[in-house]
Amino acid sequence: MILDVGPETAKAFAEILKTSKTILWNGPVGVFEVDQFGEESEGFSIAGGGDTLAAIDKYQVADKIGYISTGGGAFLEFVEGKTLPAVAHFLLLLWHLLHVLNKKKHQPQNKHLLLKLLQQNQQTHLQNNKL
Repeated sequence: MILDVGPETAKAFAEILKTSKTILWNGPVGVFEVDQFGEESEGFSIAGGGDTLAAIDKYQVADKIGYISTGGGAFLEFVEGKTLPAVAHFLLLLWHLLHVLNKKKHQPQNKHLLLKLLQQNQQTHLQNNKL
């Protein structure tokens, strides 16, 4: 059973990481729950996922990380460039909102149109996703 990387592997990783412009970490390096096997799990820059968040909490290093995602699988899909449904929905809604604002030249009296559009978009989303 392998519980952690050894000293030689840790040194090899460190050399690679020193020259990296971007570091994406998904999951602990070792069995961080056991202190003697978690030493190599302390340094990282960007992180996501449940186990990863537990390691961040254990080592109290959240302030040293540029970005922490609670998304787990969604985090990895986003990094892979896949479209997330909530983001796609938000962008579509934003596009509609900008279209209405542009068409109506930002007239305050037309805010009821924006509210109606928001409600219609929400209803369509709920129907499409059977929520």
